[in-house]
Amino acid sequence: MLLALFVALRIAGTGGDPSVFVHAGDRYVDAQVAPAELTVRRDSVGYDGQFVYRLALDPLTSVQRDFGIAFDTAQYRQQRIGLPALAWVVDRTTPLSTLWSILAVNVAALVLAAYAGARLAAGRGRSPLWALLLGLSPGLVVGLSRGLTEPLSWAALMVALWCWSERRFAVAGAALAVGVLTRETVAVAVAALGVLLLVEQVRARTWRPRDRLPAYLALALPTACYFGWQAFLTARWGSAPAGTSVVNLGVPVLDIARTLFTTELQGRPLRPGWPATVLWSVERVWMLALMLWAVARVRRTLLPVSSQVVWGAATAIALSVGGWAYDIQFLRAATEGVTMSVLLLIATPGRWTTRVLGASAAVTAVVAAWFVVHG
Repeated sequence: MLLALFVALRIAGTGGDPSVFVHAGDRYVDAQVAPAELTVRRDSVGYDGQFVYRLALDPLTSVQRDFGIAFDTAQYRQQRIGLPALAWVVDRTTPLSTLWSILAVNVAALVLAAYAGARLAAGRGRSPLWALLLGLSPGLVVGLSRGLTEPLSWAALMVALWCWSERRFAVAGAALAVGVLTRETVAVAVAALGVLLLVEQVRARTWRPRDRLPAYLALALPTACYFGWQAFLTARWGSAPAGTSVVNLGVPVLDIARTLFTTELQGRPLRPGWPATVLWSVERVWMLALMLWAVARVRRTLLPVSSQVVWGAATAIALSVGGWAYDIQFLRAATEGVTMSVLLLIATPGRWTTRVLGASAAVTAVVAAWFVVHG
């Protein structure tokens, strides 16, 4: 219901134009040729959702420009094929258009993420209602608002961790496969679970891989999907998608703290104005406080060890991402680390932890309101 309300308010705020969820700009989209349902902003580069939309029209495209939409970096965009492919299926099997199909998949994914998170944290001392935060964290609000891949990749990760804790490894492996094909950062979770599996094997002091064969196979599936898809795209476009990604890791915590005072994009300072400046600062402080509080409370959490290991890997990367320039960027970059920290704290008793979760709910509400008003 909260998701439906947010979607309705966001569309109403644009005079009833649902293409606000794609955020197309005329630098890459030709309004004269693009589908009629798409509103194209003038003098704008648009945002990543326009490339998701383009792929949802033809997931296996092999051309740089089609449907009036050009890629910036085709192989990089096409490596995140999970959301466009699912939206294409929905578009072909329901009365929904491509634009509404993307939105429907993302909304359904966030509902699924909240449900899986609630099941994962169930019986661990806190109301299941807190699991709403697992479908409505600020980074996920950004992903939903711009037609991005974060909602689906997060849902895949939540389902995978829930099923892994229940030893339903086949489903966990399938969910991880969807995850790595939707957003490559989910591969960090696959690697973390692999390390955990090997450590458990060593501690068992008996080398009997058959005992853990279902778990090994569960990790083999997303690994094969990831590298197989990378190889396919490399052959198609002439260079590896992973090679086009910008690795922007810096000094943990310190580089993030510096952006509280100086925010730059490609060497130029950003001056978003006082309301946005205040919001960005609040978001950074909240994200740092949330993840560091989770680090301090991890010894008391009741979350399964497998989820704790994934949380640790995701948080380490989120705290090390340098160059946080503007809020859409850093909220997206830290999605897994921040939302995994929320999950860990939901499964951790304590009065102060409840207050931290309450603050997270407040920040989410503010970010949602900002996107409703400012787009």
